[in-house]
Amino acid sequence: MMHSAVKSDINDNSIAAIVGGEAITTEALEVFYQQAAPDDFRTTRESVLRDLITNRLLAHWREQSGLAPTDNPVGFSTDVAVADQLNGLIRLYWRKPLENWLSEQAGGMDGFVQKTSIPAPDRLADLLRNKGQMSFTATEQQQLLFSQTVLLTYRLPGGKTETITLRDIYDRQNVQGRIQLSRATPAYLAGQVEQLLGHRVVEYWAREHSGLTSADIRSMKRVLIDRRERETVLKSLGLFNVMHSSNPVLRQLADAVTREEVADYYRNQKKQFSRLEAVKAFHLQIDSQKKADDVYSQLIDGLTFQEAVKLYSVANDHGEKELGSLGWIARTEKAPNWLESMAFMQKIGIPSRPVKRPAITGEPATWEIILVTEQKKGYYAEDSETVRYLASRQIALEKARTQFAQLKERLRKEVPVRINPDYIGVF
Repeated sequence: MMHSAVKSDINDNSIAAIVGGEAITTEALEVFYQQAAPDDFRTTRESVLRDLITNRLLAHWREQSGLAPTDNPVGFSTDVAVADQLNGLIRLYWRKPLENWLSEQAGGMDGFVQKTSIPAPDRLADLLRNKGQMSFTATEQQQLLFSQTVLLTYRLPGGKTETITLRDIYDRQNVQGRIQLSRATPAYLAGQVEQLLGHRVVEYWAREHSGLTSADIRSMKRVLIDRRERETVLKSLGLFNVMHSSNPVLRQLADAVTREEVADYYRNQKKQFSRLEAVKAFHLQIDSQKKADDVYSQLIDGLTFQEAVKLYSVANDHGEKELGSLGWIARTEKAPNWLESMAFMQKIGIPSRPVKRPAITGEPATWEIILVTEQKKGYYAEDSETVRYLASRQIALEKARTQFAQLKERLRKEVPVRINPDYIGVF
């Protein structure tokens, strides 16, 4: 279905789509298509382009709505993360021509270096003197000193001499990296400098020798930014980390669910609230790990449980009408003991592996094998806390998903989207 703001009128083969005035180039589309598991027949260029367009629409909405972008407080900044991801894509998909070009340069990567100036440990310790055990944040004065501390000078073909400073390295670190940096280890700092030089060489090669246009590089970078923008939108709707109990938006939505909504959901989705009410179980108690393992092997090979109890069990239940019987174990409000818990975990007709009984002072160690022969199933009560929690959370999730679907539909109608006719099956 073509939406009102979507037009199929692009005649430039280098452009796959234009969303809100920003282009998604065919080269960028190809890279992300290759990244999206092309061995799966369900993955097509159209399906990948649909996702890229959707992410761009969500990014547009995030920017227009004033919703604050989210950065992981202990992770890399958006600029650093996106630059690293883009660098990685170029290294991956243009590996061979990049390697060939590097092999043609005198001295390879080292040939670009003019001077290395990694400070000695005592100088580093002086620069990083306000380090803490759990974190490290440079003061403004330190950051100025970092900017003046040149660690490496280099020159790329046809360019001028450039530098890598301690500030460049500091700005690229996440929290863990800054803590590592604060330990004033020259070897760590040298590794970071080498990594950043490699990063800049790849950026230079992509601009000058890869055949990629500036529009291609800009489009790839924007796609990576859009992915993060999508994450921001999902978080705002409660749809990011939906399985995590600390999701604050989803929890707020769940708290607003009414008793009537819970009751209605319970009646319509009662199967979701089934539970095991009771099991009929038998046990076999053995006095050594070696013997228990041997008996378990015999049971797997066909020895009946009753015969095994008769031959090997040291429990005082041989007089029972059914040897080794634990009877029916019912689920109650009281916490089950370890043997009851074990019984509720077993599948019907399959003996458990031997489990050592918790130590009891003055009693010898024993190992238990459990066999469950019957199960009785029932349902959590409609007014139980379990039903309230599970149902309200699921109702909240469905509301959030509906809101997300409606947002995407509205954006497709409101934001101008132009598509190359070669990808007309996108919408």
